[in-house]
Amino acid sequence: MGNFHEALKDCNESLQINCHNTKTLIARGIVYSALGAIEDAINNYNRALKINPNSYHAYFNRAVAYSMIGDENKAISDYSRALQINIYKADAYYNRGNSRYALGDKHGGIADYDIALEINPNQADAYYNRGEIRYELGDKFNAIEDFKKAAEIYKHKCQEIDYQDAIEKIKSFYESERREEDRENKNAINFHQNYVSYSFDVLVQHQDMWKQLLKDLKSDIKCSWQIVSRKNKKFIRIKFYGTDEKYLILSQKLAEYKEFHLKDIKSDFDTHINNEATQTESLIDNTAQEFDKINDNNYPVQFERDNCDSWLDCGYMNDIINPYEVY
Repeated sequence: MGNFHEALKDCNESLQINCHNTKTLIARGIVYSALGAIEDAINNYNRALKINPNSYHAYFNRAVAYSMIGDENKAISDYSRALQINIYKADAYYNRGNSRYALGDKHGGIADYDIALEINPNQADAYYNRGEIRYELGDKFNAIEDFKKAAEIYKHKCQEIDYQDAIEKIKSFYESERREEDRENKNAINFHQNYVSYSFDVLVQHQDMWKQLLKDLKSDIKCSWQIVSRKNKKFIRIKFYGTDEKYLILSQKLAEYKEFHLKDIKSDFDTHINNEATQTESLIDNTAQEFDKINDNNYPVQFERDNCDSWLDCGYMNDIINPYEVY
């Protein structure tokens, strides 16, 4: 601290000789910042900029001072003005990245760290801070790679404390990944315990009705489900996996579908009087019996595939024009 007071004394004496010396004003501002007199530091940078509005160092150091008192917006503005004067200053990009990160602009922070590292690939702190943001954004692989690079540079520069800090960060991230994986496994167990699985066989002789059913299912049943068919392509099996509440909605939709399907067959019988009544009535009876078998969930169906990887999400159902296109 004594050295700073001596430096301040020297600056004051120099400015008594030449009060327009911008380098001395900036130097005194830096000393004031080191002594914690931030407002005095800013006043010196202001004086320097009045004399030389194109002073990179005045803008840069004033930005540092603003950041020290938490005024990150003004800091970003000054870093940006400094970079307009000299676009090849890695420290200005790095510091502006820190200010943007402090304000929650994570992507802006990464963008500045990227440029800083292009200019100076050995700026370990830029790797370290970019790793922090990447991890927060979920880019865990690249985050760990950044910390590894930072640790490598710290070690090369004999910055033992920073090196150990980066190593500990890597270890903690790996440990966090392991705990998260354990939680996901536990949640998967709970998910399977709380959800139920049912399957339904559906007649698809009437394409318009089938399309409407798909539309209804897509809007009301927000879950994964699969369509498989019997080999004769007469039936479609919907495999449902979700909550009891969603199952009840699906059951109601399929019951309505059955009712409309039977009405459609009856309508065809009424409009085609040349058909023999006994033949059409037999068709209706057989169809109803098929639905009853379906409701009992014991209709024999030969699956063409039956694994979770082939399940279709409801979001894809708009693309299905013909129900058999999924095979």
